[in-house]
Amino acid sequence: MQSKYYLEVALPLPLHRSFTYCHDTPVETGCRVMVPFNGRKLQGVVLAMSEQAPEGFTAKPIIRQLDQEPLLDTRLMQLAQWMAGMYFASYGECLSLMTPGAKESRAIPALGSSEADFESSPHALSDAQASAVKRILEAGQGRFYLHGVTGSGKTEVFLQIAEQVLAQGKGIIYLVPEIALTHQVSRMLQSRFGHTAAVLHSRMTPSQRLGEWRRILDGSARMVIGARSAVFAPVQQLGLIILDEEHEGAYKSADRPRYHARQVAMKRCILEQAMLIMGSATPSVEAMHLMESGDLERLGLPERISGGKMPAISIVDMRKEKNVLSRRLVQSMHETLDSNRQVILFLNRRG
Repeated sequence: MQSKYYLEVALPLPLHRSFTYCHDTPVETGCRVMVPFNGRKLQGVVLAMSEQAPEGFTAKPIIRQLDQEPLLDTRLMQLAQWMAGMYFASYGECLSLMTPGAKESRAIPALGSSEADFESSPHALSDAQASAVKRILEAGQGRFYLHGVTGSGKTEVFLQIAEQVLAQGKGIIYLVPEIALTHQVSRMLQSRFGHTAAVLHSRMTPSQRLGEWRRILDGSARMVIGARSAVFAPVQQLGLIILDEEHEGAYKSADRPRYHARQVAMKRCILEQAMLIMGSATPSVEAMHLMESGDLERLGLPERISGGKMPAISIVDMRKEKNVLSRRLVQSMHETLDSNRQVILFLNRRG
């Protein structure tokens, strides 16, 4: 009689437990399976396998096995377990967040380097940039924050560090806050390093995501560019996570599990002993606290690479004003308009 294999499966449900199913052949931990659940078909992740039948009930067979090789390794599964406790979600929900979701792969067209509008060779560094690069490379590990004004060359520092990490045979995740930026950054990296990087973001179809996921797993893509969900990419020998424009609210998910990519990136770097570099001209309050407490090393870039003076900024005490616009602002607007120049007013809220 053919033996059965019993699979412990985590499902994408807000339930803090797993479910047991059976199959005729072994299924590795980290593989996805399609299973019946309460009249529905759900996609779950295998947590463990046993040849011993469960006591007290008869396990239902899975509908089918979706992967022959695991999509999630031990470290990603550890990360999901940490997320479950951190964000008050179930293990199955967090694992589901990490998987591509498709049953078959579909390739996406690679962006050719001929489309790039970026320089393929490194730029000469300013003293502040060179100091930041030297400090990070000498440390070799840790968490750093490039605190630089707009136009101070944070991206060039990112790229020169990335070049060294790739030369060591390690992988990189490059996070940007907006999906629209992923293609721009991808072209920049291809122009610079001459290899195809994988792109991951939520607007790709599940089959496209799975196609990129498999390229990352087999090592043909050693660098991943994407929005917040790219933090879960199964990069082999992860050596560096770059989190650009760290202050952006887009790094926080509004859907359950309500994770923050910055926190997940920090935890993943701890689990995989990778380096983390964040950057912004306007750090978040959390990042400022970490810098002041010494948990995050600040590297300043105080000057613009292309030159030019910083704008003059005035703060007006509106408690002394009677109208929505201060007298000083109205006067400055009149002077600007009288000289045939333009005025832009930024509001701090919509509506």
